[in-house]
Amino acid sequence: MLAICCVALSGKMDGLAPASLTRLAVACATMGLQPTDMLGALCVRAAEPEVLLQFTAPELATLLAALSQMQHRSPPLFADAADLLASELRAQAPRSLPSAPAGVGGTAVAGPRGEQRLGAAQAVTAVWAMAAAGLYHRQLFDAAGALLMDRLGELDGNGLAKTAWSFATIRTADESHRALWDRDLFDGIASVCLRRGVSAFPPRALVTLLWSFASIPHHDAPLFDAVGTALVPHLQPHPTCITPAVPSASSPPTPAGIAAADNAAAAPPVGPLAADLRPSDLVALAWSVMRVGHAHVGLMAALGDAALASLEGLDGEDLTTIALAFPAAKAYSERFFKYLVTEAQARPQAFGQVALLDIIRLVSRVQHRDPGFYGPALEMLLDNVHRAFLDSPAEPEKPAGCMNRFRFG
Repeated sequence: MLAICCVALSGKMDGLAPASLTRLAVACATMGLQPTDMLGALCVRAAEPEVLLQFTAPELATLLAALSQMQHRSPPLFADAADLLASELRAQAPRSLPSAPAGVGGTAVAGPRGEQRLGAAQAVTAVWAMAAAGLYHRQLFDAAGALLMDRLGELDGNGLAKTAWSFATIRTADESHRALWDRDLFDGIASVCLRRGVSAFPPRALVTLLWSFASIPHHDAPLFDAVGTALVPHLQPHPTCITPAVPSASSPPTPAGIAAADNAAAAPPVGPLAADLRPSDLVALAWSVMRVGHAHVGLMAALGDAALASLEGLDGEDLTTIALAFPAAKAYSERFFKYLVTEAQARPQAFGQVALLDIIRLVSRVQHRDPGFYGPALEMLLDNVHRAFLDSPAEPEKPAGCMNRFRFG
């Protein structure tokens, strides 16, 4: 029904007030719709100067967030709205800020209607909308950061994670300025998290916090310890989870052993991630640990088990990324590593060239733990790489060792 309404409304945006435009966008985002024609007309209507100035600041922030959630980009609307929201936030922020930007048409702009002001949550919504749309507006992020510095305590776990993610995501767009301007903000987020405790935070918010701090990078060891400890229960495999058998520690993988691992991997795993986390979150978690080299024994043990419980959602490169986190964290998971090595031997084509070389490097670092298994496995992996990727110098003008990406499949 809503989809039919969207089609009918595509040519009738001129009669909708700003509040109605926002409600319509939120309804579409909530229902998972992406009515491109209607959203295009909505953005044209909302971007009209006389209409734009009729939005309240919360309405405008909510509209941008809904559009970003639907992945609908409208740079002109976002730029003009960011000017207005920055003006409103500057009026509320207690901290000193750089001079006000030029607004729409090159002149200073007044803020949106002032009956409703932006709270901390709405400020987060505004910067999240810009970051999620892949857009950056220095004055908006400066003003939001200044306001949030004194109001981080008003945010819940999701709000703190979204704040960190938003500022981390746009960091590279203005590296030198943001590195200086946002340092206190990230310190404040870490302080609030540690003071409040993170055990009750949603698990995806915990992963987002780690990824955000690691991507800058801003390694706050106490925060990583607390978040890692809070994540462990969410990574524990379900009792009914099917995990692949691991080859015997005393013998190298055989064709029968590889087949057993293949059968186990093919069985649909019943893991803990259906409700709490997604397989991609495991990759983000592993990347974060690898990026800063944070050691947390309990977290890494749980990560290996969770990866084995989520094989359907992980490809060869994902598994390799997870494995690379273990040496960075000074940890080892026998069950996970032996599954990965067995899989790489059985199906090298499922791993990219770089991933296979990374696995060889990982095996060389852990082979002392079980030489009977890892020694022959290392030889087989090296042979696979040689046969699959290294061309013999059949032609004089062709350099020896030329990588051939077409040999697999």
